[in-house]
Amino acid sequence: YIIFVCEHDEDGNGRAVNEYMYLNTDRFTGNPEIEEKIKAHASMCGRTHILRVNGDYKESESDIGRLIHDFKCTNADDMYFGQLASRIRELKETPEGVETVCKAMEEEKTVSNKENTLRIMLNLMYNRNWGVEETMDAMGIRSEERDLYARSARYAIEKHGAAMRPLA
Repeated sequence: YIIFVCEHDEDGNGRAVNEYMYLNTDRFTGNPEIEEKIKAHASMCGRTHILRVNGDYKESESDIGRLIHDFKCTNADDMYFGQLASRIRELKETPEGVETVCKAMEEEKTVSNKENTLRIMLNLMYNRNWGVEETMDAMGIRSEERDLYARSARYAIEKHGAAMRPLA
């Protein structure tokens, strides 16, 4: 299962949760507009379920409505679910919790930076018709990172081959 908690009603139907399923037949069911977004996760065997949670859902009489409320809540005291509120308090109000959140954010930033560097690298390779080494030289990628980027770029090229297009 892949769960996207969306800030707004991305599907525009007012439902709390919209479910889509990828089958190993390379055919998606549900909203075709999200097909591109989930293809990266669709390499799993069998079925992949995608749930999109509507952050605009306001029904406070149901458990899912209360949970969506709690996801958007900034104050643990205003939450319905005690266990979630307790964890939020721990993460926001204790030194250990704040350190955990900061570390997770730094790790996410590092991963995001590496993904952006790879995206730029692939764009240069495609648009300039450069090889992996030439691109890394032009980008000034440090020697200790070159193996990671070279493997990642080669994997992307192998996986997407001639169908590779400039990445936004």
